[in-house]
Amino acid sequence: MGGSTLQEFTIYPLFLAERFFLLGIMQTFFPLVISLAVFEKFRSLAYTFFKLYAAVYMLVPAFFLVNVFVNALYTEINTNFWVNLFGIDTGQAFFAPVVQLGSVGFIVFLKFKLYKRATSFTLRLFTN
Repeated sequence: MGGSTLQEFTIYPLFLAERFFLLGIMQTFFPLVISLAVFEKFRSLAYTFFKLYAAVYMLVPAFFLVNVFVNALYTEINTNFWVNLFGIDTGQAFFAPVVQLGSVGFIVFLKFKLYKRATSFTLRLFTN
């Protein structure tokens, strides 16, 4: 389970940094949006901005759910799936590093894909 923990300390902060950057940009334009919301023409812009702001805040629970799912999948792959596929005695010393590397590569790919999907789903859920 060491590989999964290492991934959490590298991939998860990368996506949280992206969220932090988006919130910083939005906070920069917040006074302008509030000022323009006084005028009727720009009121829909303010509503859209507030919905987007809420969506960016809600990225953290989506990322957390991705982490829970992927960690459970990683644990299941490394404890039950490969042992039942290869057997306990047969080629354990040879296949163990290959299986570990393959499962870590798969989990990294899956985390990036699911983080991207969680981001697009959350933004679409709150802005449409």
